[in-house]
Amino acid sequence: MLAVILSLLLPASPARADGLDRPVNLWPLFYRRATPEGSETEALFWLYARRRAGDTSVTSVRPLFRHERAPERLKSRLFPLYDYRREGTQRTLGLIGLSPFTLASFDGDSARSSVSRRLLLWSYEARPGASALELPPLWADKRGPGDARRVSALGLPDILNLFEARREPASASSEWHALTVWSKSSPEDSYFHLWPLYGRRRQKTRSERSTLWPLAVWASDPDAGVSESRVWPLWERRTAPRDADEPPALGLNMALPLPLWYRATGRERAYRRLLYLHWAADGPGRRVRVTIPWYSFADARAGTSHRGFFPLYHGSRWGGRSFHLAPPLFFSWADEDFRLSVFFPFYYAQRQGNRSFDYFFPLYGRSVRDKTVTRRWLMFPLYARRSEPAAGETELDLLWPLFHVGRSSAAASTRLLPLYWSGRRGEDSFAAAPLYARFTRGGETRSVLFPLYWRLSAPGQDSRFLPPLGGLVRDHGERDFFALGLTPSLSLFQSLREPAAGRSVDRALLWFRRREPAAAADAFVPLFFRWHDPGQRGLVLFPLYASHDDLADGSRRRCALGLCGGFSLFELSEEPARGAHSLRALLYYDGTEGESRTTVLAPLYWRFADGPAVRTWLLPLYAARRAPGSRAAGFLGVSPRWSLWSRTEEGGAVETRLLWRLVRLRRGPDDSAVEFNPLFFTLREGSTRYTAVLGGLIGLETSPEGRKWRWFWVF
Repeated sequence: MLAVILSLLLPASPARADGLDRPVNLWPLFYRRATPEGSETEALFWLYARRRAGDTSVTSVRPLFRHERAPERLKSRLFPLYDYRREGTQRTLGLIGLSPFTLASFDGDSARSSVSRRLLLWSYEARPGASALELPPLWADKRGPGDARRVSALGLPDILNLFEARREPASASSEWHALTVWSKSSPEDSYFHLWPLYGRRRQKTRSERSTLWPLAVWASDPDAGVSESRVWPLWERRTAPRDADEPPALGLNMALPLPLWYRATGRERAYRRLLYLHWAADGPGRRVRVTIPWYSFADARAGTSHRGFFPLYHGSRWGGRSFHLAPPLFFSWADEDFRLSVFFPFYYAQRQGNRSFDYFFPLYGRSVRDKTVTRRWLMFPLYARRSEPAAGETELDLLWPLFHVGRSSAAASTRLLPLYWSGRRGEDSFAAAPLYARFTRGGETRSVLFPLYWRLSAPGQDSRFLPPLGGLVRDHGERDFFALGLTPSLSLFQSLREPAAGRSVDRALLWFRRREPAAAADAFVPLFFRWHDPGQRGLVLFPLYASHDDLADGSRRRCALGLCGGFSLFELSEEPARGAHSLRALLYYDGTEGESRTTVLAPLYWRFADGPAVRTWLLPLYAARRAPGSRAAGFLGVSPRWSLWSRTEEGGAVETRLLWRLVRLRRGPDDSAVEFNPLFFTLREGSTRYTAVLGGLIGLETSPEGRKWRWFWVF
């Protein structure tokens, strides 16, 4: 109770403030310290606190009250009653809550002559030339510069409401709406609508009248030469200036099935449509005619045309090509010197250069090649035979397409479906059966007996696969043998030889061996690993021993019972490039890097040294630190400051503490102190000494000017 009384009385006694420049130390109940630069006061640990530094002060009664004052700023809060803030010329007061979440708020800015008030949903705001009063969703009134005003009711202001009126004298415009009536008046745009019965609108030189908008509309714009009339869905008419290239509103009317009849004309284009069955469009070089199922598209500039009678006939011409189709029997294609015509299944004809074919199924065929005429007689599809002695070609078909034999000096083919199929053209050939296939292209041959055998043969290459037993791959002197697998990488055994690179790899189950001119590796997973290359080498005999050497910088690691990198019980590391080495054994670690050294016997002993700076812990008995010009030590704690007993030397001063601050002894070049809190303390600064009993209840100040007694801290 004494501490609370002091905390309230002392800051409020300016008449005797000159007597408060000495500390009052009743820690932890009450503490006060004053200096020429400021003061610090605390009571009941952290519940009450006041700090002053120059013109700035902060007072707190946690957790409800906080008052902060500065030359240009003031903040005061008593939760949940009020929250007040002042910064420069701006002031804000909130009641019941914490800003900005308060039931009521009052804001003001004297520099801008603006104010703002809010109580629940009611709000008022005023600034030079503008104001706003809102009570959503019932009413809103906003006034702007130049007598501009907007009033709305029954809804959200400026967004969605049943009534709104707006006036802007600067632009000579006004508008309002109420339920289904809305009106606007301005030099550029004015309208009046009694929806859906009547509407009138004017935009510059355009005038418009409507009823049941947008179904019936009459509009005109004499300056633009545009007029429009619409009685939807029965009638719509639009006119555009005579020099307009495009007809008006083309996209909308061409996309919809309505209206039933449509006609649009421009200077260079014209469009017509009757329902969705007829469509016509004319333009420079382009003509479109569609009367379902007949259509015609022509582009004179591109030289293209497409005509047809869907789905019976279609014909196209473009770029010297032509295409005609009368499904499902007739097909025709022409491209420069190539022509093809088919009237399935009775007629087939082809023309290309000096070659031509004409077939009249099922009895007769005629072909011409270099003025040599060949005739065929056949009983399709049972039997067909063709021969060209001059070209050395023969063909025989039985039950086409099941059996076929063809021979020439450059090609041959045999087909017996579904059992066998083979062909040859020059040096390339193929043969296929249900399980066997053989392909030859260039000098490469591929053979497959699915799923038992694969072979690839080419100059310098020979690969054979016999899964799951194994296989052999040869590639320009390289040899890769594998067993019990599908490929060299997916197998249990592998032997790879690359003489040109001096590389070899052998693998058998868990054993692995690799040899290269400058590198090697051996492994027996997971027990043994050994490798080396120009940059590093290593050895793992898991879990007993591991080593790793970096040949580039000379660093090395040796580990026992685990793996290197911190995953072992014992580890020795040396890094000459960084001047570092370390030794770790179970819970002991000792490492150096340059002038820094760390020694740990976890969790009891820790020592960190960085040049002359040293920190030492023997937890929980001892903690010490040493640096140039200072040193500290403590017993029974985690640091010198947080120990039951501590001693600190810094700047020529020595300070000793017992039970944190219960007993404090300090001796320095210009000051000294003895504290036995909260019963007795004495301080000396220069030639002035202050001695107090019971935290300052009785105090004596001795200075060259004389002695002063202090009673009850103030008097």
